[in-house]
Amino acid sequence: HEVLQEIGKKLDVEIVYTEEVGWGTMIEAIKSGRVDLVVAGIWPTTERGKHVDFTDPLYYSTVRTYTKAGDDRFDGDLSKINNGNIKISSIDGEMTSIIAQIDYPKAKQVSLSQVNDVSQVLLDVAMGKADVTFAEPAIALEYVSKNPGQIKEVEDVKPVRVFPNTMIVGKGEVEFLSTLNIAIEELINNGLVNRVIEKYEKYPDSFQRIALPFRED
Repeated sequence: HEVLQEIGKKLDVEIVYTEEVGWGTMIEAIKSGRVDLVVAGIWPTTERGKHVDFTDPLYYSTVRTYTKAGDDRFDGDLSKINNGNIKISSIDGEMTSIIAQIDYPKAKQVSLSQVNDVSQVLLDVAMGKADVTFAEPAIALEYVSKNPGQIKEVEDVKPVRVFPNTMIVGKGEVEFLSTLNIAIEELINNGLVNRVIEKYEKYPDSFQRIALPFRED
C-alpha cells in the first residue's frame, strides 16, 4: 500500500481502492475489469501467469524447513525427508502440500484442510503429529515467540523455495506494467521499499531484499 501510494504521487494519479479480494478471487477481479491492479505480496506461478501478468518483485520470501526442537535428523541433508517413515504436515492445495508432493514424494503427508491457519502445520510438528513442515520465517518466528522451545529451523540447508513478492495486472497490459516496473525500480534504488519493509518486519531477515549493484558495508 505505501509503495503504491508513492507510485501514485510520482505518476500524479489517484489510487482508488475499490474492492477487497482474496487469493481465490483476485484473478477474476482483474479479468472482469473490476480492478486494474491487485496490491499484495503475490507469488508468481505458472498457473496464475496464464491469466495475469506480474510486476517486478519488491522483495523476496523464502520457505524454510522446520522440525521439532531437538530433532537434528535433517540438519545438513533435507533428502532424508524423502522417506516413507517421515510425516510432513501440510495444508491441502497450499505450498506445503506442493513442496511435499514435488520434493519428497515418498514421505507421508499429514494433511489439513484450507480452513486451518498456516501456523497449524507448525503445531502438528511441535506436538509430534508430523516430523517436518515448511513455512515462511516470519510465520515460524512469530510461532516461536509465542511457543518457545517447541520447534526449530533445520540447520545447514538452503530454503526449499524462494518467491518474488509482486503485484498483478491484466494479461497483456504492457504499457501499464512497464510504467509500474520503472517506478518500482526507482523506489527500490532510492531505498523507499527497504524502509517500508523495515517498518513492518517484526523479526530481522524475515524478508529478502532486492540486491543492489554495489556493496553495503
